[in-house]
Amino acid sequence: MTLENLVWISVALFMVHEFEELVRIRPWLARHRDDPRAREQGFWSFSGTSTSTMAAMIFEEYVLFVLFALAAVLFHLPGMFSGLLVAYTLHLLGHIAEAIRLRMQTPSVISSVITLPWYLYAIAALAGRSGSIIEVGVWSVACIGVMLANFALIYRLRPIIEARLYPARGDG
Repeated sequence: MTLENLVWISVALFMVHEFEELVRIRPWLARHRDDPRAREQGFWSFSGTSTSTMAAMIFEEYVLFVLFALAAVLFHLPGMFSGLLVAYTLHLLGHIAEAIRLRMQTPSVISSVITLPWYLYAIAALAGRSGSIIEVGVWSVACIGVMLANFALIYRLRPIIEARLYPARGDG
């Protein structure tokens, strides 16, 4: 499979996962509002966040993911994109582990399980093209750092986005 196909299929599956989160989070929060296990799940912090704000946060993540994809394709950087997919796959594994730990279906576990085999395949295929496992390792660490910093940024921006989208609420 070509580098371009590996990259753009990965981008499409990224959005499948993000759409599942966006579509399923509100009904999940409502259905599990009295379940103490639900309050241990990371999605509980979104109970006061509008779907529009969540979509804006996902859009920002998508733009970042696409920028990495474009760089990988334009500059032929399979190791970089493999590193990004390692970071993203750890994110998916976190969703799966959380569902197992809580013994309940969470808003993003279905797409995490379904897309995980693709990402494992894509990581291996891209790493094989990079020529160096060390390169993939360095990119993985760098991309994990970027992902964590980006999560911190969008979570910090969440109340600002909410206030801009819904100024009449006055609750920030």
